[in-house]
Amino acid sequence: MRGTQNTWSVWIPLGDCVAVASGSKQLGFLDASGLASGELLDEKTVWNWNPFSCGDVLMFHSLAVHQGRDNVTANTIRLATSARYQPVSEPVDEHALGPQRSWAEWDELYANWAPDDPLNYYWQSLPLDVRNY
Repeated sequence: MRGTQNTWSVWIPLGDCVAVASGSKQLGFLDASGLASGELLDEKTVWNWNPFSCGDVLMFHSLAVHQGRDNVTANTIRLATSARYQPVSEPVDEHALGPQRSWAEWDELYANWAPDDPLNYYWQSLPLDVRNY
């Protein structure tokens, strides 16, 4: 997690799709680029997972290494929601303020919202320490 390590993620899988590396929180802060490439964990890593049903919730700390599980179905997409929570007073990665993976722009997502809706770009009114990592 870029920004503050004091971040909690909440995943609500809509199917069997997430695994957490057992004991990974004890490894401390790890370089995200090494994790994305798979270099920082070895073949002995135990991945814990469980099938999820609609309405289940998984909460974990930013130091818990996690991954999506392979979709082994031929005709079913894998869906999940996620949200991250951290203290407003701690640094925020600028990438966390945009739609995930830049698959859309905020203007597109807000296109049908009322222009005066208080949730439009709500974070812009917060005293955030935004950083580019």
